[in-house]
Amino acid sequence: MKLYPHLASKLFGTPLMMAERDAHALAEAFNQVIVNGTGGLQIGTADVAAKPKPEAYGSNFAGARYADKPFILTDAGVAILPVHGPLVNRAGQISPDCMEMQSYQRLSRKFEAMQKDADVKAILLEMDTPGGEVSGNFDLAARWMSLRSAKPLWAHANESAFSAGYSLASSASRLLAPRTGMVGSIGVIWMHVDQSARLEKAGYKFTTFKSGQHKDDFSSLKGLSKDEKDWAEQYVNSLADMFTAHVAQARGIDQQAVRDFEAQIYSASEAKQNGLIDGVQTFAETLAELEQFVASGQTVFLPARTAAQVTAAPSQPEQEPIMADPKDTPAATAAQPATPQTPAAAPAAAPAAATPSAAGADAVADAKARIKAITGHDEAKGRETLAQHLAFDTDLSVDAAVALLKASAKQSAGTGLAAAMAAVPNPAVGVSAAPASGEETPEQLGRRVAGYFTKPAQ
Repeated sequence: MKLYPHLASKLFGTPLMMAERDAHALAEAFNQVIVNGTGGLQIGTADVAAKPKPEAYGSNFAGARYADKPFILTDAGVAILPVHGPLVNRAGQISPDCMEMQSYQRLSRKFEAMQKDADVKAILLEMDTPGGEVSGNFDLAARWMSLRSAKPLWAHANESAFSAGYSLASSASRLLAPRTGMVGSIGVIWMHVDQSARLEKAGYKFTTFKSGQHKDDFSSLKGLSKDEKDWAEQYVNSLADMFTAHVAQARGIDQQAVRDFEAQIYSASEAKQNGLIDGVQTFAETLAELEQFVASGQTVFLPARTAAQVTAAPSQPEQEPIMADPKDTPAATAAQPATPQTPAAAPAAAPAAATPSAAGADAVADAKARIKAITGHDEAKGRETLAQHLAFDTDLSVDAAVALLKASAKQSAGTGLAAAMAAVPNPAVGVSAAPASGEETPEQLGRRVAGYFTKPAQ
């Protein structure tokens, strides 16, 4: 009889960020192994060897140009990083006779290799995971989020990104899912198994000698005391706070709103309404969109709203888009600067005929000054497209925007998008009821600029 001690240590007596149904399914399978010897896990070495590796799941998207790479890389320079199956911290701890696991260590090595490879222009995470271990997850998620501006980092829940998997997926600057996809389960679960009755029935009696009162806390040979339960609950809540803080920062959602999800799993349409994903489309469509984004010469893709702006509870009506879409134009949002009550990427309405208040006039003047400071800064030279995006589609301060400009590569003079955007004048932001004679309205300017972003014929 194989007891699989490594698997037992990953399931019981340790916090998990995992969809509850999957955690209980794994626990039940493991219990069958213990009770029946082999139970339902009749997997031999030959069967495991014949199963395709996770890297093969997206192989039909790989191109011939970079066939020698140790990872999937399309001809357009988009590297695909599969994140499939239950997630664990360290590689090689669990025998393949039991279950194929994906480790944060292996994911980290692949991601870093993609970051260092000059042929890789962007990275796309293909998520299909119920979640897994807490240990190692937050460090990897933070690392990915810190580098999502170095090279475009997008994610696609194909078909699921739960718990620890969603933690990683949310680190991307853009997250999408297919119509049947599901995401969420933003919470922590800790399971304890009391085997004392089963062992007693089997004729086993254990005697424990310990040097400290808490030395055998959470032992599976006994039930849990109230102190143990209270401590475990406190620890789980502290981990959940880390989780919600990461999601709030990564997705630009108020932290209390994330807590209000109560670890619920959402369909793609619900997740988009709640701000957990940015759109509903297939993996192939997401890959094509990212390749087009790379080809446009852009390098940075940032949320259109800050965390302070997204405060709606999950039950409130949809506010979209949560993150700027590549086909949205800076001009579309220029006429109405974002405020916590106005999504930054929403199309601007025509200015009201009523005379604005002094406070409204001051706000417009401040917005104009901020836009001018970003687009007119020395660091914006050669980075005009990015400067326009930061000025019109985000609420970053001037200092933060300039820092991003300085860290980004300059556009080549021949880039089609750069040339197109260079020809577009900064729209006037004002409070008058009608545009000056000969001046384009925001709607006219938006329609004219939209032509520069028309997708090429397939």
